[in-house]
Amino acid sequence: MTRLASFVAVIVLASGCDGHTALNGEVVGPDDKPIPGAKVRLSEPKDPERGWDSITNELGGYSVALTHAPFDIPLVVIVNKDGYKPYRKEFKVSQRDEFPKKIVLEPVKSP
Repeated sequence: MTRLASFVAVIVLASGCDGHTALNGEVVGPDDKPIPGAKVRLSEPKDPERGWDSITNELGGYSVALTHAPFDIPLVVIVNKDGYKPYRKEFKVSQRDEFPKKIVLEPVKSP
């Protein structure tokens, strides 16, 4: 294999490598009580259909992961639960360690 062919092969292989982001934590109400059954979604803001969903367990715990391009791209976490305001937080892959472990949902106020 020539040097040029080897170089091209390395570039092609490297460009096919994916990044991976995993988050876990808990969803609670303002009273710090767990909210079971909330839908937590991790996706790219530009492609929200391509994402990963998790439903919180009885302790409000969740775990989501997403394979994506190997760059410092923006991601978004969206949490929905009937009776609560939707939660949305965008962040870059490099900030994933700073993502809050506890997500607090605010109840919808009754008219």
